[in-house]
Amino acid sequence: MNPVVLDVSQFFNQPFASGIQRVLGELAAHWPVERVPAMFAFRHGDVLGGLEPAAFAAIVGEVFACREIEAEQVQEQMIAQAHWWGSESDIVALAATWVLPEVTYSIDVLERFDRVSAQVGGMLVFYDAFPETHPQLCGVGPGFAVVSDYFRRTVDAASVVAISDESAAVLRDRLRRPRGLPIHIAYPGGDHVVSSRTSLPETQQVAMVSTLEPRKNHAVVIDGFVRAAAVEPGLRLVLAGRHHFQTAELEARIVHLQAQGLDIVRITDASDEVVRDIYRTSRAVLSLGDEGYGISVVEALGHGCPVVVGGMQPAGRICEGAGVVRLPFVTEAAVNDVLLNLVSDEWAAHLRASIDASRIPRWSNFAVEVARVAMEASRTSVP
Repeated sequence: MNPVVLDVSQFFNQPFASGIQRVLGELAAHWPVERVPAMFAFRHGDVLGGLEPAAFAAIVGEVFACREIEAEQVQEQMIAQAHWWGSESDIVALAATWVLPEVTYSIDVLERFDRVSAQVGGMLVFYDAFPETHPQLCGVGPGFAVVSDYFRRTVDAASVVAISDESAAVLRDRLRRPRGLPIHIAYPGGDHVVSSRTSLPETQQVAMVSTLEPRKNHAVVIDGFVRAAAVEPGLRLVLAGRHHFQTAELEARIVHLQAQGLDIVRITDASDEVVRDIYRTSRAVLSLGDEGYGISVVEALGHGCPVVVGGMQPAGRICEGAGVVRLPFVTEAAVNDVLLNLVSDEWAAHLRASIDASRIPRWSNFAVEVARVAMEASRTSVP
């Protein structure tokens, strides 16, 4: 059987441990190779290289394990471990289907998707449309051709897997994917974390694990934290996530509040090990912005840490009542109230005890569905 070929050239060019790149690594790690062969391809110079799923999964895993790893090191590993090299015409002869599993604004990648999928069939994985739906919060938006080029493919592609019901609705209703074109739904997993139960931390620590960008509502959380800390000075807020070009003013405010004595910890390059420790020592994680899915929600639950969600939170919706509590409104007052609740050992322990790891979606189910839809989209003769 010819392999499904997944184009991960965007990862090759920019490996930086994003939520989407977590999906890529776990998709490769759980790909049903015994039923559907696969190859993860990337462009290097004038040729395409191909990696076995296990080899690609291991490389992505290293990016998450060591945030200091340089892009050049990742690229060298991918080049060295590639088991296949060839031209685009070679890939057309080889592939059962061409899959675009990550967001990319690269014209080279997008035009290759058009050419190859026209011959062998193609599908893509759809995450969200924030540059279109939240342009004021993104560096690019509807007026940028590169953004439009990518989202036009999500609308026109013959086959799409969306990562949540919410993202499928955005694709259908906001981007206007035709009703006659199917949208399959597969939830990313959370079982890359070994499920564990942890005791209630003695410290009154809460955390946010996400890039410090406007749509995540860090500013509202900080306002609520300042208000709650005036009542409960033992409160600590951990903000773990990369910088964002729109939040320099907020970063400066964090430094100012730290200088005033507020217990705010800022971590910009958190490895998986550091994140695990944050979950272990926090009474809850806050995820209070719109998400296409929300990987950090299921990660936290897997580590035995409950989550407070607000906004569009698909993973939070799936696990609500099983260690997840929802704020009806994301406001300073609401954040203040929930932080003061978390100070209560009884309230916090009850929330922690409600975690049900069986509600966390599994990566194997996600990978099997993506593989199934990919083979369904094939235009080649599959024996």
